[in-house]
Amino acid sequence: MSTKDKINDLLTNLPFKGLAEKIPTETRAKIPVLNKAILFANQIVCGLAVVLVVTIIACSRGGGGRATPVSDFNYDLTKDGKGIMITGYTGNGGKVIIPSTIEDYPVTEIWALAFRGQSQTEYFPANYITELVIPNSIVKIGNLAFGRIDNLKSVTLPNGLKVIPYWAFYDCVNLTTINMPTGLGEIRREAFMNCGELTNLNIPSSLTSVKFMDMDGFEQTNNNSAFKNCKKLPIKTRQMLEGWGYKSGF
Repeated sequence: MSTKDKINDLLTNLPFKGLAEKIPTETRAKIPVLNKAILFANQIVCGLAVVLVVTIIACSRGGGGRATPVSDFNYDLTKDGKGIMITGYTGNGGKVIIPSTIEDYPVTEIWALAFRGQSQTEYFPANYITELVIPNSIVKIGNLAFGRIDNLKSVTLPNGLKVIPYWAFYDCVNLTTINMPTGLGEIRREAFMNCGELTNLNIPSSLTSVKFMDMDGFEQTNNNSAFKNCKKLPIKTRQMLEGWGYKSGF
């Protein structure tokens, strides 16, 4: 149902609609303020209905919602002192929307291992993230930044990101959906390796080629393994990746 249809449906079913017509004519004649009161009530309900519909629709759109509180992140200034890099996550998981600014600085980088889900001996707070939205302010992500997050299912990458680094989402075994950046240029070694549930690699139509590189940024098509063990990728997606030069299998 469209926004217009939802609003019309609410207006058609206003709680006070038709109430004035049900009041006897003589009663309305004796108390003329009734008509004005009912009209005013309808106007109030109409306004609240429109606000409610718009709010629901806005919140239901991908990437919508408030940024996760700054207190859920560890961070520092970038080397050039012009932005913020996220160095760690301390929250409770669920949907995480990384803020685009912190302390009036743009958030531009995510450090290596910042959102790692687990080690060989322990789980970290990031392991309980289910959905991740990375703002368009981010231009650089470090190696293994989101690796081994068991509960992660959906990721929206920033449009300005040019490199998906080594082991970026390695072993995210329940990851199903990735929204790829429009400005992507490189996918480095084993970036999505062992993401066995990955089925939706949403590639924008403007993205027509990507280079497959090793962890240091040298071209590597035969042993890149960026999508190794991603066996649920659709055939058309596989064909597109192979058309870009990927040769490491799925």
